[in-house]
Amino acid sequence: MFEQMAGVSVTFHVMKDDSEIFEDISDWSYDVLVLYNMSQNISDSRKANFLTLLEHGVGLVALHHAIAAYNDWPEFWKIIGARYFLKDTEVDGKTVPKSTYRHDMDIPFAPAEPAHPVTEGLGPFILRDETYKGFLMEPGNTPLLSADHPDAQREAAWARKHGNAKVCFIQPGHGPESVRDA
Repeated sequence: MFEQMAGVSVTFHVMKDDSEIFEDISDWSYDVLVLYNMSQNISDSRKANFLTLLEHGVGLVALHHAIAAYNDWPEFWKIIGARYFLKDTEVDGKTVPKSTYRHDMDIPFAPAEPAHPVTEGLGPFILRDETYKGFLMEPGNTPLLSADHPDAQREAAWARKHGNAKVCFIQPGHGPESVRDA
């Protein structure tokens, strides 16, 4: 999908140990970081480097299951704007049940903010994809895309700022079929 975008140069990096891309950022030359991972391990120094990139204005697009990445790092929830729970978890003295997902659902989507650059020109559509439900949203998100399915949380994409970085999370996109017509 990215290779087909005119005017976009893309470099793919498969993370072998969950976060090594953030080990040394001294030669960082990328404008935007796209996460499509569910990595859990990230050291304190790599967290600091990740935050430094955002402070320098490197943009972040978190796709699909990246909502569940770094699940034990509270700052990551603030960065991407939500927390997906991999297990029942106590939050503010209450048990929040494990978030849910369902594969191969026909999900109606509609732009929540049609004038936003991310959704401009996009109309309602149905996508066979995976639903997510039961995640908690952070304050400060600008809703971009809404889902209308009983097994899906309404919020399906949003934009936000974290430091000097523009951040966008897009939930649809479980596999090749969901981005085939992108």
